[in-house]
Amino acid sequence: MKITPRLDQKITQAVQTSMRIEGYQATTSSEVKKRAKEIMEKYNIQVSPAAKVASDHC
Repeated sequence: MKITPRLDQKITQAVQTSMRIEGYQATTSSEVKKRAKEIMEKYNIQVSPAAKVASDHC
């Protein structure tokens, strides 16, 4: 799978958000990005941009 610059940015944002939620200090270290990418590839994790969901008012 080819990772576009936009997808790479979304992955970076997802990792940073996850780290903040878990109490880690946010970082933009290239080593952290590389490690996150390796883990995602190892476990076949894919991050999709948020889909717009229409609310259902039944």
